[in-house]
Amino acid sequence: MLAALGLAQGAAADLCAQDLTGGTGVIIRRSDNPSRRRPLPPARPRRPAPPDDPEEQVEEALEEGNAARDARPPRYHDAEAAYRRAAELGPRDSRPYAGLGNIYLDQRRFTEADAFFRRALELDPKSAQGYAGLGTIRFQQSRFDEAESLFRSAVALNPSDVVSQAFLAFVYSRLNRPDDAERAARRAIALEPNGFYGHYALGWVMYQSRRYDEAASAYRRAITLAPPTGRLYSDLGRALYGQGRYREAAEALRQAVELEPADILALEAYGAALKKGGQLDGAVEQYRKAVALDASRAPSRSNLALLYYTRGDLARAREQWSEAIRRRRSESALDRVGLVLLDGRLAEANRQLEQLTLSNDVSEDVWLMLGDVRRALGDEAGARTAYARAARLAPDYARLPRPALPRADRQAAEGSAPDTGQTLLMAAAQRGRADAVKALLAGGSNVNAQDTNGGTALMYAAAGGHAEVVKQLLEAGAQVNATDRYGQTALIYAASGGHTNVAAVLLANGAAPNVRSQRGVTALALARSKGYAMLVDLLKRAGARDDPPSLRRQ
Repeated sequence: MLAALGLAQGAAADLCAQDLTGGTGVIIRRSDNPSRRRPLPPARPRRPAPPDDPEEQVEEALEEGNAARDARPPRYHDAEAAYRRAAELGPRDSRPYAGLGNIYLDQRRFTEADAFFRRALELDPKSAQGYAGLGTIRFQQSRFDEAESLFRSAVALNPSDVVSQAFLAFVYSRLNRPDDAERAARRAIALEPNGFYGHYALGWVMYQSRRYDEAASAYRRAITLAPPTGRLYSDLGRALYGQGRYREAAEALRQAVELEPADILALEAYGAALKKGGQLDGAVEQYRKAVALDASRAPSRSNLALLYYTRGDLARAREQWSEAIRRRRSESALDRVGLVLLDGRLAEANRQLEQLTLSNDVSEDVWLMLGDVRRALGDEAGARTAYARAARLAPDYARLPRPALPRADRQAAEGSAPDTGQTLLMAAAQRGRADAVKALLAGGSNVNAQDTNGGTALMYAAAGGHAEVVKQLLEAGAQVNATDRYGQTALIYAASGGHTNVAAVLLANGAAPNVRSQRGVTALALARSKGYAMLVDLLKRAGARDDPPSLRRQ
């Protein structure tokens, strides 16, 4: 049967690498050949079946087809001819059609394979091989609901069907049913403890669930039982990478690319593991190999750009980032910000990088580049915070020397729109985004940075009436009595909007109630002129003094 593969315990050595192909993110184990119905006669010299014994002629034709498919390399043309002859000799026999479905499935010719597996089921509705063959096709077409039903039918007809059990594990994982996926993988192992495919399925399921330690253990067991194949080492490397064991991951991925030198994904993963381990030259070599195999491969170019940038080769970094942007179907924010940074537009680069730190999956490169930009802008404390965050993710990589950036922002000289100087922290404070403010402060954003008018994040939050954000900023060290270029404080901005709750927080944290702006306006005067009676009362109780009559008339 397709799923059982006819392998006894310990028989995995009968497989070879060509029996394992990729598909929808998993290794597809080659289907089993159609089996004999008649028992083999006692050992005797091989003779052609007599013409009056069509059933034995069918068996011989099937054996020829199986042998041609099993050849190294497979002789698909000969296999097809033999299976078609078997179908002519036994037109009501489902097995020749299952054999034809197998060879077309091997060649990823899904339309032809589908038709033959369907014909096999028409002739024998209890053909587990027909259901499993169609299930494999539906899985590779990402039609997982249909694949589940087909593999369940295959398993019901042949409970010892190891590969269909493994495929059910893959399907359940794709359907976001991790518990069902794990149970199916463990059933496959129980059916064939010394077969590699159940252990591989368990590793794959564990990896999808981010249980990397269990995934690595299962992959290691599969490797000891399977023929040498780069994909197994590649998957092991990814599991180790997920655990942060980058040196071990690099070793597994090195073996993967030795076995399959043209596997671009393995090359990229190997490069990533080497980079995490601080081995820049080796990482550059792997990404360059990937680009040589596929010049349109944007992810390889993006990573090459990051490596060249880290080494201080800014011209090559610019070249690769530009090429990555040109070749990408969907834009990468880090590619764009890389070019902004190289153009010397540091304030803009700082804003874009801080925006990237708000995502759920922030790479060490984002933090490192943010540290570079902050250092160039003179924010040494913010730079140290960003570098420390990078070191948590990739300590070996983060400790490498960083490139020196020019300290002048050339945006205005290049004719770009004038920069208001508003930081991402100011924008988040203005909108009352407490979650974003918390993340930005944790990432080292300068709480007392000023825009071109001298405005601070505290002033933006106060003007918007966002008391919770005001508390966050004050706790982070915001200067409560800082003034902008017009002499206005956060308290004056709060009074202008009638935000009594914000004013109360500011006053409780030392806000001076009698500061006068350059136009001579105080918080109390603004509150009184706009009719905010509760705010007027709060300010007066805090010591705010009424203006003399001459100033009130102004």
